[in-house]
Amino acid sequence: MADRQLIFMTACDIGDGLITIDEVGIGIFRIDKSDMTTHLLERLENMGTQRHVYRAIEQFGNEIFFFPAFLTLDIPILVYHMDSHYTEHLNLREINQNVGGRYGATYRAGDCIWLFPEELDKHLVRFYLDSRRIEIVPEWNEATKNIIVNDADTFVKVSNVIEIQDELYHAIKGTNFILQINKKNQQVVCHEIPTEKKFFIRLDYDGERFWIAESNNQGIISWNPTTQESQYYPISSSDESIPQRDMWGKWISHILCGKKYLWIVPQRDGKLLKMNYENGNFEWIEIFPHKFCVQKEKGSIIGMIIKNGNIANLYPHRSNLLIYLDLDNDVLLEKYEKILLPDEWTDVELTEYQRCHELETNRIAYNTYLDCLLQKAEADDRRMAACTNGENIWWNIKN
Repeated sequence: MADRQLIFMTACDIGDGLITIDEVGIGIFRIDKSDMTTHLLERLENMGTQRHVYRAIEQFGNEIFFFPAFLTLDIPILVYHMDSHYTEHLNLREINQNVGGRYGATYRAGDCIWLFPEELDKHLVRFYLDSRRIEIVPEWNEATKNIIVNDADTFVKVSNVIEIQDELYHAIKGTNFILQINKKNQQVVCHEIPTEKKFFIRLDYDGERFWIAESNNQGIISWNPTTQESQYYPISSSDESIPQRDMWGKWISHILCGKKYLWIVPQRDGKLLKMNYENGNFEWIEIFPHKFCVQKEKGSIIGMIIKNGNIANLYPHRSNLLIYLDLDNDVLLEKYEKILLPDEWTDVELTEYQRCHELETNRIAYNTYLDCLLQKAEADDRRMAACTNGENIWWNIKN
């Protein structure tokens, strides 16, 4: 049986369902939580070989905003109107020429989305969901201009964002700095943490201390902003349990603070690492049966985490497993849910999707394929070719 799985890397929780976009931008989908069935809301123009372009999705009233990782002239913000089933395209570069580049961390604060650049010489941007207004935050650039980072490291340099009483905290990769920015007046405070270790782009806060991944993913650093004390907890590099690393030698995808344990989520392996706050001991927790683990897949196995209060829902990329992590009680639950493409999709639609996502494809009968060509003779039928034989038929007929 050909693969019918819906492949996505981020989603927006709207209560009784999830709104998502597949990894190559074929369409916007709704996933019903009650039975995990999927529904195509709107088909989009295929984005070709660009994967994981849309990294953040936010709801504002009846509108769903899809934010790309690149703010360029040809990659817009998508706004899906749930009441009228219409998708609007917004290009921030056309609104403000000074906005552009790659954006990693995004954070929702009220009706405002903070877009943090991957590079420190780019602008921190605030985007207002109600008015579509853009505001550059110059205070952030002023605070970061004297921070020295490794220019050879082309990966993301700004961590995820933690909010504490109107203050937004984020670490700078390859340094020992944590920045604090007031979301009301944009005042920025730069904290130099008393440690020789350098930071990665993942952190969380347990109500007393920040917990930050070390830059080479060989340990965890804690910092108490009240006492200014820091401590380093090494993870044994000789441990055979260390998950598969990515091309940059990293393996940590997320850090989550539980009540008694710090949970460390890997990028590419079938287990979690938890650390006891009291004694600093680490313990590996197996979470994937072997048949669900995609060892050689590009990108992360844990593709997305949605937090609802102290419940974290982990959605592994290209698997049928959902993981529920109760951070109040440090309880991990696994649940298998097949998130499949809509049942009403035709063979041609299914094959097109599978081909774009490099999945096992259906082989469509020649007469079915030719019927499709006769129904639509325009050039856009070219993308419906199901396999090599189908492409040969297309060119033979056309030429």
